[in-house]
Amino acid sequence: MEEEQQEDTTSRRYDGWEDTYNTLLMRLDPTPTLERIKHLLMNYKYDEPNDKWVPIMINGKPIKRRMTQEGIEKLMLELYGRMSIDKVLSNLKETKINLFVKQLGEVLLQFLWFNTDEFDIKEGEYESIIWLVLHNVEIFLRRALLGSENRLLNKSMEMKEVHQRNVRDMDGGGMGGFAQGGKSSKWLGGMAGGR
Repeated sequence: MEEEQQEDTTSRRYDGWEDTYNTLLMRLDPTPTLERIKHLLMNYKYDEPNDKWVPIMINGKPIKRRMTQEGIEKLMLELYGRMSIDKVLSNLKETKINLFVKQLGEVLLQFLWFNTDEFDIKEGEYESIIWLVLHNVEIFLRRALLGSENRLLNKSMEMKEVHQRNVRDMDGGGMGGFAQGGKSSKWLGGMAGGR
């Protein structure tokens, strides 16, 4: 019985850390932002009830992509290289974020200008493409403003650790309230195998 309780406690701790790790990955991962940009460039919208991206339709026909699929993929490679977990955990000042976004805007404009024919980009789409990308990237990077995401994660981890420590203390150090190693258990009021 005691072994089952110990295994159950160990399992709960492992599950707790696994949940924390997965939560951290989801919070820090730029992939959802990058996927949103990619689908918006393809002129797709998110269909919440069906939990998937679908083409925007007008008169029963999908709207043409803002550029070819190859162009979208090459643009996404550029963005993947510029957006990372490291950036979100940085301690960036607003001037640095603004500079980064401005530089990305210049890179995007050059990309669009030099690849207009190859990727079938209409010049009238330049502004909307640049705005769409920069807006989403800036929102992503603002999470790093003065280390706010980093502080939030640290606070979250501290709270989780305190909670786990309290749970361990309440159940006798992970043994379900039974005495361990000749020391008395708080759960039994100091009456179980004390000194």
